[in-house]
Amino acid sequence: MALLTLNMTDLIIHEDEYIWVINKPKGLAAQSDKADGETVLDLLAAEEKHPVNRLDQRVSGLMIVAKTADSVRVFSDLLRNNKIKKRYRTITLKGLQEGTYENFLFHQKKIQKALVVDIKHKDAKFGIIKVFKVAESSRYQLSEIEIKGGRFHQIRAQLSHLKFPILGDLKYGYPRSSPDGSIFLQAYSLAFVHPFTGESLSFILEMPEVWGKYGF
Repeated sequence: MALLTLNMTDLIIHEDEYIWVINKPKGLAAQSDKADGETVLDLLAAEEKHPVNRLDQRVSGLMIVAKTADSVRVFSDLLRNNKIKKRYRTITLKGLQEGTYENFLFHQKKIQKALVVDIKHKDAKFGIIKVFKVAESSRYQLSEIEIKGGRFHQIRAQLSHLKFPILGDLKYGYPRSSPDGSIFLQAYSLAFVHPFTGESLSFILEMPEVWGKYGF
């Protein structure tokens, strides 16, 4: 998915001597991995830059990029220990039930897809999502998602396994592309206590404008 050249200063919503917090638009890859066009790391004018959390190219939302090897280690530890509170919002068809869903997932690298597998699978990794219903329109449902595990394509795979693939997510079973080519999944909220400064930080994004076409 090619993307016009972006001005990174428009995407940075917080910067200090340790990290950037970036509002990554859909279509911009986090880092080079056979991605089309520029990436978040390409656009950051710094010699050292390390993504703490990653978002799929067609997903939008908040990313933390560390400025040093020490800060990426510390922030990655916070992420692993659920000390960075993340929330996503998504649109599916109506009927997705609130609740906690637990699955084992396997990253099938040949097809770059996450598969829900049995616990006996030798490479199975445990993942949890919590679904909170926010609103519904005539056909669609807006939900918020909390995640534990941070597995490859975790939310996409687990919602697809529940028979509620994300709007626009052709890889995981949604039948049509979205109007702007995005997957309707947004990492819209981040909150954490800064491990170096002690400051409590919280960031919340507005919903993508195109989602309004679906009643939200």
